[in-house]
Amino acid sequence: MDTFRWLAVVLSTILGLATTRILSGFVSAFKMRRRITPDWLPLLMAAVVLTEIFQFWWALAELIERPQWSMIDFGLLIALVMTLFLAAALISPSEADLAEGPGFFQRDGRYALLALAGFHLGALVTNWWLWNQPPWARQALPIIGLAVICVAAAVTTRRRIQAIMAALYLLFGLAAILAASPSSY
Repeated sequence: MDTFRWLAVVLSTILGLATTRILSGFVSAFKMRRRITPDWLPLLMAAVVLTEIFQFWWALAELIERPQWSMIDFGLLIALVMTLFLAAALISPSEADLAEGPGFFQRDGRYALLALAGFHLGALVTNWWLWNQPPWARQALPIIGLAVICVAAAVTTRRRIQAIMAALYLLFGLAAILAASPSSY
C-alpha cells in the first residue's frame, strides 16, 4: 500500500467520526420532534458542516498523484480534518441540547463556526503548501469569504444576523463547492 492510502485511512477515520456525530445529532432531533420544536439554525449549520466534510473527503482523491509526503503535509491535513471534527461535535445537538432550544447554539453551537472558519483558513495554508496556491490568489477569495461569514456569525449574539450569515454561507458555500469540485475523478 502506498503512503497516500495510509494517510487516507487516518483522515477518513476522523471524517467518518465527524459524520457519525452529525448524523447522531439529526437522529436526536428527529426523536425529540414530538416533545420540542428543534432549533433550525444548528441543524442547518450541521448540514453545512456535513457538506464540507463530504467535499473534503471527495477532494482527497486529488492528493493521490502527490509523489511524496512529509510530516508537514500530513500535519496540515490532520489539522483540517480535526477542525471539521470539532465543528461537527460542537454543532450537533444532543437530546439535552435540543431541549434547551436556541440557548444551545448561543452557548456552544456558535463555536462550531469558529472551528469551521479555522478549517477554511487552514485550507488556505494547505493549498499554498501542497499546491503553491497563495492565499491572495483569486481562487482563494471564496474560502476567505466563507471564513469571514463564519466568524461574523460566531461573534454576534443577534439571532437575525446569525440567520442571515447562515443563509449567506449556504449560498456561497454551495457555489464554492460546485466551482471547486470536479464531478468525477
